[in-house]
Amino acid sequence: MKMGSGTTKKAERVERKKKKLTALLEITKLNDRDRAKEHPNLHIQEVQNSRKLNDEIEEGEIDDNCVISDGPRSKRHKTSNDFVSSYCNVPSNEVNNRDKYTTSTDKPFIIPTDELIKLRSELRERRNKLKCLPRLILNEMGEKALLTRDYRTPIFISDIQHLIMRSQLGNMSPVTPRWCSVEKLTKLTHTVVFVVEGATVYDYVSSESNYAFLGNIYHRVEVVSPMNYDGNLVEELATVPLSRTQKDKLEKKYGSLRQAELSSGLVFRILRSIFPIELPPCSNGYKSLPPTDKFPRTELLLSAWQMIEEGYPIPVKGELKDRYADYVMSKEKYAEVTPLSPMWGLDCEMCLTSIQRNELTRVSIVDENHKVVYESLVKPPNKIINYLTQFSGITKEMMVGVRKTLEDVQDDLRQLLPPDVILVGQSLNFDLHALKIMHPYVIDTSVIYNISGIRPRKAKLSILAERFLGEQIQTGHGHDSVEDSSSSLKLVQLKLANSVEFGDAVLSGCIESFAPTNFNNSHKSQNKRDGIFATSLFSHVTRNKKTGTAVVGKYEIMSHYRPLAIMPSLNEKEKNEIRVKCQSVQTNNEAVLYACKEAQFHSFLMAHIKLERGESLADVDMWCSQMYQSLANNAFFIIIFAGCAYNKAHGACFLHIKTTNHNLNYHTSRYNSSI
Repeated sequence: MKMGSGTTKKAERVERKKKKLTALLEITKLNDRDRAKEHPNLHIQEVQNSRKLNDEIEEGEIDDNCVISDGPRSKRHKTSNDFVSSYCNVPSNEVNNRDKYTTSTDKPFIIPTDELIKLRSELRERRNKLKCLPRLILNEMGEKALLTRDYRTPIFISDIQHLIMRSQLGNMSPVTPRWCSVEKLTKLTHTVVFVVEGATVYDYVSSESNYAFLGNIYHRVEVVSPMNYDGNLVEELATVPLSRTQKDKLEKKYGSLRQAELSSGLVFRILRSIFPIELPPCSNGYKSLPPTDKFPRTELLLSAWQMIEEGYPIPVKGELKDRYADYVMSKEKYAEVTPLSPMWGLDCEMCLTSIQRNELTRVSIVDENHKVVYESLVKPPNKIINYLTQFSGITKEMMVGVRKTLEDVQDDLRQLLPPDVILVGQSLNFDLHALKIMHPYVIDTSVIYNISGIRPRKAKLSILAERFLGEQIQTGHGHDSVEDSSSSLKLVQLKLANSVEFGDAVLSGCIESFAPTNFNNSHKSQNKRDGIFATSLFSHVTRNKKTGTAVVGKYEIMSHYRPLAIMPSLNEKEKNEIRVKCQSVQTNNEAVLYACKEAQFHSFLMAHIKLERGESLADVDMWCSQMYQSLANNAFFIIIFAGCAYNKAHGACFLHIKTTNHNLNYHTSRYNSSI
């Protein structure tokens, strides 16, 4: 009776376990649409589910050799041979070898059936496949740009360019995206970029639910459109600033970068800025450097994305525009910055006011000879409740009779500052916020000097002055804004007299007690800033690629790409010209059809269109669907809304990696007939 009862119970437990595994396997194959609504990162969730399943296997729920019963465990464990023979269904000749059917805790096991082994094998195989899938991961900066946020800090077109280069070159890429990373880069099959001019982030957000394909892409971020500041879209997307090594080679070969630009077609002169900069009618390149400088001071300027990262006020739309609504530009228009542009040191002092904020009370500016060109005390709009004398050096007696306001100072500076002046200071962003002024050309000593080897960790100005200048500052009763601005300017001048690596442990790889004699004039590091000379994006993405690169668009668009796509290679070992197939078409629809047909045959393909009259975002949604379905598995699909010229609105970027376990076919079924 016991034997029969035990066998029946065992069979029931096996059947329950089989049903459980079968159900688990079916759940993992459910339609992605239903689960995507709850889990924005579906493929990540699947990996987590698979890891959870693996934990169950390791804990004994599912074993390589057998399956534990999911029924209640007995509190008393029998150890007789009769128990092993009856409960575990072990053959009588194997009773004495029962240890291989039990664990150290004497948990009873059931010998698996072939069906259970097959189910377990399928689940494990699925888990292993998911672990090898490439996936895009946004960091904190990327998360801040997501369209799902009410307040966003957008990324730049150059950020997307860095991601493209990373996807094509992997660890060999000269740049690393600051806002995201890609796992399993080697698993990517190819990269397809779809650029749409005339589409903005507001076009999409205003009717997001109407777009079946775009609305279900997981990574959607806001992008600052070059049209927002009269920039050039093709220039920012398809030109890459030259590295220090490339510059040195070209200067050695041609004598100067300007001569290389004129003679070889290897480099292009670009200017990236989000400020209204006027270029001269005819620019003949840079003149010689000042006698005190050993490299251009323009290389120390903060780029636009560095200014955002460091918290500088800049004139862009969206959240940042609202944040800086009461700020003013330092000039109506700016001149192009050059290695001969003047540098002025700036420092401000603040006091705590009744609104519990530090407000401007003193501003000082010195020139390159360390002579004061502007000095003024400022009466804040709110009552001072703490002079912070130990930090600001401001006393109550100093502020008696002060009548000049912040607005007066702003007017003074707008008239005084040269149009190409470079402002220098320590953590200058705080000074510009105190002045409520935006300026395009800044050198921040807290960025260009680093003594810790950790970029976010910044040294105080007093420490930098003591170590590099041999001067002790801020030793009296509080700070002196004239002294601080002069010290910042001296630090920049000292660096210009040495090298880009001077005083920077990150670039030089040297973490020690710095002194000027510890550095030489070598230029081994990569340029810290987007230079004014650049080469083609295609010279990078075509490197070491067996399959080709293609660009498709209407004739007027392709005219901008052809000079970048047909040029000598920067790599001296590659004697041939860059192999880029440029395809001109008559309509946007033809461009999409060409991209669908050719995408899988190229490691990198870019389709660039401009919306015409009668074409809408619904058409773009359909085109994106068509292109997606034509991609191979593990393809990287990047869609860029480049913005619109007439309203200068921001753009958007949609990013998705197509995998067998995470596809969007269900979103595009209504478009199948059009492919």
